[in-house]
Amino acid sequence: MEEVEQLWSDSGNTVVRWRSVMVQVRRGALSMEGVEGIGRAAQAARAAMSGKMGALLILETTAEVPTPDVRDRQRDVLKSLMADERLHISSAVLGEGIAASMRRTVVRAIITGNPRVKVFSSVDDAVKHLAGTLGLPAAELGVVAEKVRAGSR
Repeated sequence: MEEVEQLWSDSGNTVVRWRSVMVQVRRGALSMEGVEGIGRAAQAARAAMSGKMGALLILETTAEVPTPDVRDRQRDVLKSLMADERLHISSAVLGEGIAASMRRTVVRAIITGNPRVKVFSSVDDAVKHLAGTLGLPAAELGVVAEKVRAGSR
């Protein structure tokens, strides 16, 4: 399997690149500094990639809902990234119940209206969708996702 490159990390987030995919695992808070750092890492990774590319965003059950100002900035960063027609996003918002449902609603609100963005309730479904879209082996992307999740706990 090809190497995984760490692009950015803080106490609540880890972002890596594998092939033409950026994988972000968020397990805690997302600060304004975090949005900016992740945005810079994503821009740099995007500039280095050719052809279709993807982002696998995994929000763990411990991921906090961002404050309104952070959500607004996150929306701006995602809008800028999504201006590139090559980018496809699969997001896995984990958990059950009202809190998880609220996090999925927030994610959908931030990235609403773009057919290249899909929100799932499981990592497996998000991985399968993104791998299929990009023509990558789902099993390998799944291994990368689980390694990032395990390393960010």
